[in-house]
Parts: sequence; C-alpha cells; structure tokens
Amino acid sequence: MDKPAILFVCSQNRCRSIAAECVFRHIVKTCQLPWRVDSAGLAATEGQKAEALISRAAALRGYSFNALRSRPLRMDDFHRFDHILAVSRGIRTALLEQAPKPCHARISLLSSYAVFFNPDEDLDYPGSGDLHAFSAMLDRIEDACLELYHVIRKKA
Repeated sequence: MDKPAILFVCSQNRCRSIAAECVFRHIVKTCQLPWRVDSAGLAATEGQKAEALISRAAALRGYSFNALRSRPLRMDDFHRFDHILAVSRGIRTALLEQAPKPCHARISLLSSYAVFFNPDEDLDYPGSGDLHAFSAMLDRIEDACLELYHVIRKKA
C-alpha cells in the first residue's frame, strides 16, 4: 500500500466529512506524501461549498476549503478507496448497507481513532450556529485524523 486512498463520509459533505478531508489533506501535504484524500456525502449535492461556520472555524487554524466542493458517494468509491471513514455510527451503518461485502473491512468510524477525545462518541453535526461548537468539532477531527495518519503510515 504505497499510495493509500482515504475517503471521509457524512450526510451532506458540507461540514464534517469535508472538514476531515481538509485536515487530512493538510497532514499528508505537510508530510509530502502522495496519498489520495477525498470526501463525499450520502445525500450530498454535487459542487456545493462547505458551510460558512466550519469554513470560518477552519480558517482561524489556517485551513482553507476554497478548492473543496461537496459530492455524492458513488458505488465505485467502495472499490477506489482503501479506507472509508464514517463520521457517525448511522453513516457507518448506511455505508455497510450499500457497500459490497468484500469492501466492509475498509469502512470504519473516524472517531474510533481519537486519542484525546472519547473514541466511542459520534462526530455529531453541531448545527447550533455557534462558531465555538464548530471549533470544538474541528478539535475532534484533528485528533482523529492525526492518529488515523499514524495508523495508515505504519501499514504503508
């Protein structure tokens, strides 16, 4: 697995999964690795920008969503990606229902990689309209993505 491909999945691909993609892309770029990183949504509309509050919270940390746009999950994603990370148990269940059986081992829960936060908690959408809630969600994404990177790096 010299060039792993990682996919993050949520419902609309405008907040949680696109944020995870952005954070993980930053890690991979910083380490100068040619890994493929993407995100998708179970019910996403093609081409939408990330939500304003997650974009603001991310910009305060130096991340940019400018080039990222939403896209729906496609059936071939199950074969094209080595690691498919769901942001919640509900999303993981839906992925497992859609995925061909041989691809089930590729699907896991992003929060299960958390080190500093509870790995048993879903990464819930913080729809409160509060920048602090989106920033707290970004803390959890960064924690899980960094550990995910270390796990994949050890296998690569």
